[in-house]
Amino acid sequence: MGKTHDYRIFKEEFPPTEDWFTEHEVHVDLGFYGIEKDYAGKAFSIPHKKPKQQELTQEQKAENKLRARQRVTVEHSICGFSTGQKLSRNCGRCTYSGFSLSVQ
Repeated sequence: MGKTHDYRIFKEEFPPTEDWFTEHEVHVDLGFYGIEKDYAGKAFSIPHKKPKQQELTQEQKAENKLRARQRVTVEHSICGFSTGQKLSRNCGRCTYSGFSLSVQ
């Protein structure tokens, strides 16, 4: 997909004209800035964006840190899934002596 932004892909997969998130809490990063105005939803959690030539307050920084801690679990899961996909592509047809590799 190259330089295509995540939010652009997201909007293609989940058109804003439909009610995708009315019953769900949605946690996103700053790459999805503006999702609240494009989609109807139960609740959107997006980090605070630093204003131009200003700093975030200590409270906003703490909230961002909490959101990042929650999001890192998901990010690691995605990475593990991607790694598994690469493994299945690269090693799924290979056989190795000494151990068995099972990729589904």
